[in-house]
Amino acid sequence: MAVAVATAAVGLSACGDGGVEQTPAAASGTAAPATTTAPVTGAPGTSSAEVVSTGAPVATKPPTSVATDPPLTPDPGSDVAVQITYSGWDAATQAVEVDGYVADVAESGGTCTLTLTQGGTSVTASVPANREPSATSCSSARIGRAQLSPGTWAAVLGYDSATSHGQSERAQVVVP
Repeated sequence: MAVAVATAAVGLSACGDGGVEQTPAAASGTAAPATTTAPVTGAPGTSSAEVVSTGAPVATKPPTSVATDPPLTPDPGSDVAVQITYSGWDAATQAVEVDGYVADVAESGGTCTLTLTQGGTSVTASVPANREPSATSCSSARIGRAQLSPGTWAAVLGYDSATSHGQSERAQVVVP
């Protein structure tokens, strides 16, 4: 503690040149590493102390390994949860559009199938699934007006791949 306080006292007494703190080495014109002092409060066993930092970088070792998670794929042939995120009539394309995703499954090669049912009539359309970082998305599954009559249709979004299959709950869509 005495060395740190002495260094601080010498550094303060050497202040000159517009109030810029100079170390004894800097005042004598020789190069020395810059030092700073900072009070440390609450140090064990002392009421206060001074810590001297040279500002020099501390060498660290790069990591030797990187943690990675295994791909998110369920057991082969398992049922998966399919969620509808949007369902509705798109006036611009004159089609029912349904979007969704397969939670906790991130895989390529699957197919999303939209099934619309009204009474005894069912119409389907399929789109390729898209692998996302933590899910599989089903985007822009559409069925056009030419295949649909006006009224309320029940929409179900299904997903099938070599390892997973499942379907969503029903969503109601009104065709004008």
